[in-house]
Amino acid sequence: RSQDIRLAGLRPAKVVGLDVMHPPVGPQMNDPKLEIEDGRLWISSNEAATATRWVGGFNPFAVYDVAVNKFTGSGAIGMMFRDTAAENRITATLVCKDGEYRSVRCVVTKDGKDVEQQDFAIPEALISNDPIRLRVQMLAVGVNLFVERDERSTLIGRMDFVKHFDLRRKDLMRRFEFCLHTALEAN
Repeated sequence: RSQDIRLAGLRPAKVVGLDVMHPPVGPQMNDPKLEIEDGRLWISSNEAATATRWVGGFNPFAVYDVAVNKFTGSGAIGMMFRDTAAENRITATLVCKDGEYRSVRCVVTKDGKDVEQQDFAIPEALISNDPIRLRVQMLAVGVNLFVERDERSTLIGRMDFVKHFDLRRKDLMRRFEFCLHTALEAN
């Protein structure tokens, strides 16, 4: 962490106006409640819901992460790398079942259609409801997926997406943005 060069971030303790600093992008489903309390972002809904919030720009060779303190219920939370001019995106999320982190899911969407999806099981020793961090290392043609607990990173999986789109192309990579994404299941 001492070598981090922060490019963008959603730091709830420093957010003045959530909807202004991190507006919703793309379709939202069933309007989940997002609020900042005690310096933490809380996302909740009584029914199935999705939310995607803009965080910042995109670099196809950067490392992105989302820290999750606690997840109650079932659903997914993570990040979306979204093309602002087309229905192309890469979504990487922690999948939770009954409050426990179970897997990391990576979905590639091209022209509005999910063209590839892989689920990578989290090692048994890391399955719990303790705080966890999902880390995505972008490689412009693919992605490495890690989880971090107790300051130790574990590679969970790798997925290539170059056959769908190549983020080495400057015209394409300049259109992408980094977002926080969550999909909650009904309680």
